[in-house]
This record gives sequence, C-alpha cells and structure tokens, in this order.
Amino acid sequence: MKTLRILHVEDDPDDAFFLRKALIKAEPNCEIQRVCDGEEAIEYLRGLCQPAAALSHQLWPDMIVLDLKLPKISGLEVLAWLHSQEHLSGTPVIALSGSSLGADRHQALELGAIAYVVKSSVYTETAAQLLRLASAKMTSVLRADAA
Repeated sequence: MKTLRILHVEDDPDDAFFLRKALIKAEPNCEIQRVCDGEEAIEYLRGLCQPAAALSHQLWPDMIVLDLKLPKISGLEVLAWLHSQEHLSGTPVIALSGSSLGADRHQALELGAIAYVVKSSVYTETAAQLLRLASAKMTSVLRADAA
C-alpha cells in the first residue's frame, strides 16, 4: 500500500498535534511533515525542487494541507506562489481555516486550492474530510494517468 505523504502547514502546535493524531488514526499509512509558517512552506517546497535533492521525487507531498492564517507569509500568499509555479500545479492543496468567510473560501479556491475545509474542534471529523478529499483527488489523477 502506498504511503500518503502530507505537508501540513500550521502555526498552532495544538491544531497540528491533534490533526496529526487523527490523520494517523484514520490512515495509519501516512507520513506528515509539518512546517510552521508560509515562509517555511515555500522554502521546504523550493528545496524539494532543487536538482541536488536526489530524493525529492520520493519526498514530494501527495497533498498539502494549508492553514490560511499564518505568520510571516499567509496561506493565501503561499497559494499564490504555488499557483505561479507551473511544475507544482499537480499537487493538491486543501485550504484549512478557522474562518467560514465566503471571501476567504472564494480566494483560496481561485488560487488553486481543491477544497476549503473549516477547522472543526472534532479533529477526527476534519481528518476524515481531508482523507476523503485526498482519496477523491488521487483517484482522479490515477484515472487520468491510465487514459
């Protein structure tokens, strides 16, 4: 069974801990790499794109779970950067936010997020929703590759 690699961009250590625990409980075959802000996310992804990073194709995330309210560089700014990087366009990004504002949702989706998930205090529900989205996205990618 393939390991699901997730890059989780989250500044709140409690949110990161509980979501990680819920994701691993729901999908034991996943690896979660966490970075704490938008600046770290961009640097991490840039590092994987370097030719010298021989293992980068093995370490590339299958999915990015991106909090929108981040210090230094916001999640929306990270989405804009990802959107401008043609070679990164195939990586699904799920925007995760405490905000249910329609404007935030619209902007995240406009910048390329495949979904906008409002954080729940019940982390198992949030994890289940993220895994459903990842599964649906990966199934559609596999179908496209087979065609």
